[in-house]
Amino acid sequence: MRYGDGGGTGPQARARREQVRLRAAKMFAAGMSAPDVAEALEISTKSAHTWRRAWVAGGDRALVSKGAPGPQRVLSESQVQKLIAKLHEGPAAAGWVEDQRWTLARVRTLIGRMFHVTVAVCTVWQVLRRAGFTAQQPSQPAAERDEQAIARWRRYQWPAVKQSRAGWARGSASSTSPDCRPDQPGAVPGPRVAIPDRAGRWPGRPESIRRGYHRLPRRPPSPPDLPNHAHKRRKGEPKGFNEAHFAELLDAAHQQLGGPILLVWDRLPAHKSARMRALITARRWLRVYHLPAYAPELNPAESVWSSLKRAMANLAPGGITELARITKNRLKSMQYQPTLINGFLTATGLHPP
Repeated sequence: MRYGDGGGTGPQARARREQVRLRAAKMFAAGMSAPDVAEALEISTKSAHTWRRAWVAGGDRALVSKGAPGPQRVLSESQVQKLIAKLHEGPAAAGWVEDQRWTLARVRTLIGRMFHVTVAVCTVWQVLRRAGFTAQQPSQPAAERDEQAIARWRRYQWPAVKQSRAGWARGSASSTSPDCRPDQPGAVPGPRVAIPDRAGRWPGRPESIRRGYHRLPRRPPSPPDLPNHAHKRRKGEPKGFNEAHFAELLDAAHQQLGGPILLVWDRLPAHKSARMRALITARRWLRVYHLPAYAPELNPAESVWSSLKRAMANLAPGGITELARITKNRLKSMQYQPTLINGFLTATGLHPP
């Protein structure tokens, strides 16, 4: 059945469709045929004939809406209102004094206590969602989070990162090292490495070379393809990226960018392992800073993955190969949205260099 003003299963859509059927009843009473009613109301002829048979058998009451389709709801509207009032009192009023968080399991137990019915957890979520409740992230931070270390990183480490971009120098990436504390006496800067200017020109690099009798511009080498690994969690295969994969990615990025790299990393175990430290030391063009522990709000990569997951929420790929291809294309499209990337950086509260 198709209506000219659209369908829908909500209360407003059901009321709108009911008005259409009542208009059809008035037309039937005026002597109009079913095809004429179908043309006037922009419905199918089959629906018009069905409504006419129902109207002849039961009058206008036969065309009144019978409510929401599907099985009867476990909780009535009055019971839902009582449940909402009880939820607003807090978990402590219901006997949970450990913490003040409503979980689906607790609400399920509360429904059993109040109305003596047993419902599934998914039914509890449906009732709460219809009532306007949403899933909330716990506000309690991780116990391992160190607010002083995060504040110290914001004050000392991030300014050192921005200064290193202007004059890149190898050294320690520790927040306690005087090399990373420009305000501390005795800080010894490391050797400077040439960096490109705003136009992308490198000091000492010729802009053109002589080819035969003509002077032609230098052709930049084509950037290599970044490595693309899809982990299928098969027996005997690696379950994720390891140090060799990270090193391969950094080498490809170094060849593609054509200059030194300053990398701000989180504290993933593979990022801090002895093997990774040795690989970093062997690359003179690379300097690594580590974010403080349990501080995802400082990592713009968290916003990148969050945006990607929201964009792929309703995706049903046919396999891991298709998923990897779609993920790569979505990430590629982000590269052409500089305002989106700037938004990810702004969300961290760190002013970009």
